[in-house]
Amino acid sequence: MNGLNLSNIQDAKLGSSQVTALYYGSVKIWENVHDYSQDYLTIEPTADNDYGVDLLIRKSNNSDPNVTISYSTDLINWTSVTVNSTSGINIYFAAVGEKLYLKGVNNKFSYSSTTGVRIYALDPFKVSGNIMSLLYGDNFKNKTTLEYDYSFTNLFNDTHTGLSDISNLVLPATTLTTCCYKEMFKNCNLLTSAPSNLLPATTLAAGCYNGLFSGCSGLIDAPLILPATTLQNECYRGLFYNCSSLINGPSILPATTLTTSCYYRMFYNCKKITTAPILPATTLTTGCYYQMFYNCNLLKYIECFATADINSSNSTSAWVYNVAASGTFSCNPNTSWPNGTNGIPSGWTKDFWSYYKDEYFSVTSTYNTSVTFYLTEDYSNGIMFQCSNDKTNWSTFNLTNTTGQTLSISANNPLYFRIKTPITFLYSSVLKVRIKGNSVYNIQGNINSLLFGEEFKNYDESVYGTNTFRELFKDDIYLKSAEWLVLPATTLTSGCYNGMFRGCTSLTTPPKLPATTLAGRCYNYMFWGCSSLNKAPELPATTLAAYCYSYMFENCSSLTTPPELPATTLANYCYSNMFPSSGLTSISLSAATTVEGCYRTMFYGCTSLTSATISATSLAAKCSEYMFYGCTNLSSITCMATSKESNSTTKWTTNVAASGTFTKNQNATFWTTGTAGIPSGWTIQNAT
Repeated sequence: MNGLNLSNIQDAKLGSSQVTALYYGSVKIWENVHDYSQDYLTIEPTADNDYGVDLLIRKSNNSDPNVTISYSTDLINWTSVTVNSTSGINIYFAAVGEKLYLKGVNNKFSYSSTTGVRIYALDPFKVSGNIMSLLYGDNFKNKTTLEYDYSFTNLFNDTHTGLSDISNLVLPATTLTTCCYKEMFKNCNLLTSAPSNLLPATTLAAGCYNGLFSGCSGLIDAPLILPATTLQNECYRGLFYNCSSLINGPSILPATTLTTSCYYRMFYNCKKITTAPILPATTLTTGCYYQMFYNCNLLKYIECFATADINSSNSTSAWVYNVAASGTFSCNPNTSWPNGTNGIPSGWTKDFWSYYKDEYFSVTSTYNTSVTFYLTEDYSNGIMFQCSNDKTNWSTFNLTNTTGQTLSISANNPLYFRIKTPITFLYSSVLKVRIKGNSVYNIQGNINSLLFGEEFKNYDESVYGTNTFRELFKDDIYLKSAEWLVLPATTLTSGCYNGMFRGCTSLTTPPKLPATTLAGRCYNYMFWGCSSLNKAPELPATTLAAYCYSYMFENCSSLTTPPELPATTLANYCYSNMFPSSGLTSISLSAATTVEGCYRTMFYGCTSLTSATISATSLAAKCSEYMFYGCTNLSSITCMATSKESNSTTKWTTNVAASGTFTKNQNATFWTTGTAGIPSGWTIQNAT
């Protein structure tokens, strides 16, 4: 394969057959991806239409411009027609698979934002190819600028249209004009999806996308990428107005400078969306979010970082009217929002994690205090950090020994930290960084600024060194809250958070743990001995790693409610010693299968525990050894196992309550009485 360049191949045939891909062994080395931007605008029947398409091209008002269109079914023979009346022209083509190509040399298809020449058919059809062939005829390729206002206003707008597929339609213009695409697909009720790359424009114009999909009641999937960062008045107004089936829309509206009514009623009556696009703009303006999510009944998550002109000049009037009764509103913690339909929906919870994800790691306190950065062993090479009160002026300090550097913190003013030269770990055989407060304090911001300095925002997905943050706050008795500390990694490394908060006896609120790809011992001992911890973080991973949660909450005596454990694929000793001597009262383990040691000593000494449910149908070797040892108030166990290894439950019910109820699978005949089976004195019943 040396020297073979396939990058410029655009088409390939073998005899008369089209080649769709080339393989070298089992590796695909080239794929024939059709470039629809090189095609004339194309109309064709959908696959389920076996009776053809009767296409009508007409004016919606006699004052609309006359347009000349040529059509062909073979790209050789073209017929030219002039559309000059509301009666229009009819073009019929019958065969499924037959295509009708359109072109013309025209300035625009409308003189106003309410009328226009329209392309319409009752029969199910799809549109593909480059829309510019209607304006530039044979010279449409590579045209990316619209020159006239109202270019394609209302082009496919019709309540009874059969248009059902625009997945390969190309709207290539990057510079738009006033109302150029306004209501272009309005009321196209058979449309179910729109391609993410449909709207590439970066230079917008007033009303350019106004009502583009309004009334498309069947539209479900429209994850549009909207790259423009400079907006114009009403540019996205009513874009998805009354798209009552829409589930997936744009993930972010990236513009940070808004304009009058730019997103006015954008998602009005989109009854099925659950998550709003991210709204990064900090300053609002007249009508920008007016009724934006009005009547979005299922909407339960909004991320909005506005700080100025909230609820001013109708900027957020009724923007969250009749959304879900409960949800999460992610915002800037320093911003005051009103409650209700003009602000944060009543019944919703504020969340600041997304805000702090883009902030340097910082320390705050309600007192004048100090915090010390130090090493547990001398390190002659030194490691340099920087601190700042304003994120602009930074002071550098070098850690070389166990004395470290003590830094003053003014009450209610954060002190920000970052490393000067990026590094991949803060713990190794020769370097062990610690942080300790000297009176009560909280931490927040992105932990990665301690690894990657000012570039920390570029490192979201993974931590990079073994034992990266091991024991970073170990035995700090003054650390109270890490609720808004951001640990952004979704892919972890071995031991990365091992013992990170071990022995932080004042810690009440932990950080979120968003990782879904775990590694061996990644959370080992993370909150061990946090006796004030009263809330556990969610643990979203469904596939675990060896010892990943071992000893994680041991001796967390104030922890009464465990996190949900959604994992379906366990690993050896993954939950071993996870909750010994914690304050849990009830637990339910939903995994269908077990592996060696997975639940070993998991609830050892949990004297408040009263009930437990194990859903697994088989118990692997050592999986439940010492599991409930010393749970003196445990009086109800449900275990659905139908098979078990002989050493799977060694001493698992030693010193539980003297009487209780053991519920088992009716097909389980292997249970014996005693500490390795069903506790003596307990009632046995079969699960119903």
